[in-house]
Amino acid sequence: MKTVAGGTSGYRKFSRIAADALTGRLGVVAMVLGYLACAVALLGYVSSQVYTFSLMEDISKLERQQKVLKETVGLLTADYAELSSMDRITRICKEKLGMNPADAGALIRVSIDTDWAPGGARSDFDDEVVDLPGMMGRNIDELTEVMRR
Repeated sequence: MKTVAGGTSGYRKFSRIAADALTGRLGVVAMVLGYLACAVALLGYVSSQVYTFSLMEDISKLERQQKVLKETVGLLTADYAELSSMDRITRICKEKLGMNPADAGALIRVSIDTDWAPGGARSDFDDEVVDLPGMMGRNIDELTEVMRR
């Protein structure tokens, strides 16, 4: 029994011994051991197939859960966008708090020149002088905010 490469074929030798053992030519003990080896091999194959099927079920279950979670994230993102929209916030401010949106013409910025003290002579602002402490109810040194005209 030579192979093409010139060596003895191990497969043929093994198959001949296995066939002799399973048919009883090598004795009852060898026959029982041969069938036991086949049974163990089949049991290993079947258990690996069951385990593979179980893993595939787990994978498909996790994929379904992932799909549901992605849909939930999409819905929550849409809800967040709706809840934080500028129109909704503006509507709540108008209806519940009585606030009105400011336009650019209704706001003035107050800045305080540190070189100029209240009551000092500044001829270019004399016609627009506003009593800020009386109007705002604060000390003029504390003013750093935007006020309505």
